[in-house]
Amino acid sequence: MTAEEIWYGDSATSAIMRTALTPASWLYAGGWQAYLGLYRSGIKQSKEAHPRVICVGNLTVGGMGKTPVTIFLAKLLTEFGYRVTLGCSGYGSPSSEAARLAPLGPLDPFVFGDEPALIRDALPDLPMVIGRRRPLAAQIAYENDPDGILLMDDGFQHLPLKVHLAILVDERSPKNARCLPAGPYREPRSNAKRAAMMLPNERFAIDYSEPELVGLPEKPAKAHLLCGIGRPQSFVQTVESMGIEVASLTALGDHHSLQDASLFKQIHPGYPVLVTTKDWVKLRQRADVLDGRVNVGGSETVTIGRVVRNATIQPEDEFKEWFRNRMAQL
Repeated sequence: MTAEEIWYGDSATSAIMRTALTPASWLYAGGWQAYLGLYRSGIKQSKEAHPRVICVGNLTVGGMGKTPVTIFLAKLLTEFGYRVTLGCSGYGSPSSEAARLAPLGPLDPFVFGDEPALIRDALPDLPMVIGRRRPLAAQIAYENDPDGILLMDDGFQHLPLKVHLAILVDERSPKNARCLPAGPYREPRSNAKRAAMMLPNERFAIDYSEPELVGLPEKPAKAHLLCGIGRPQSFVQTVESMGIEVASLTALGDHHSLQDASLFKQIHPGYPVLVTTKDWVKLRQRADVLDGRVNVGGSETVTIGRVVRNATIQPEDEFKEWFRNRMAQL
């Protein structure tokens, strides 16, 4: 049974597993609160390595859609006239071990991480610092552009770095608000008060654009789904909302490399394969993916289409005013 099945499943087994793991969640939450208490009491100090750090974070283990929100905020900041440096952890990549300024141009996801590669595709002109050592990343960003802003995708739980404005992305009424391992929360949900705002809320909503199919000449009636994301069921729901029947689903772990040689061998050639943009930046690196097509056995090939969705925060004009005012206070 996967972690997602335990956290979100409706079966009796899922419910039993959640109950059995709840004492461990209490211990985890207590340990986190003790760690947070070291900073609140002043025993530990967050380092101010950059004078203007914005964090788009979440409280859960992935799957909340913070990266599209980060891209939207980066565009707003640019519209306001700010110079922006993006900060990403590069989870699972060699570049995540410390921190470094990424080179210009498209990024190899196996060197820099899938989310940095995705963000660079969306924001090709913005500098990016990649690495899990957030204070070092902030220092590099400041040295590269002392008058700019560091906008971090994730990092809310990285207390060693002082963050000046945090915006969280989370469900308004989560199905399971337990901490790890009985639930998906990295820290108690009550800690959201450390952020300036949690989205969505009673005032603002995250509005995702209508899903767009890229790489296919027309919308198929049926498709295979392949994904390596935190909450694959959300991808299924998106595809079904487009009126596409799901022929099969291959759901792998979040940030999976998607490089297994046998990954496509059991797929029926009669339907295309649909992936997310986060999956596509890795799949396009495969030697057997040529011009958006992949061999599925013998001489049979299928087309890989990707589902693209952008995010805005609505009502947009009202949010722009709020965000502009908060930026003026930094």
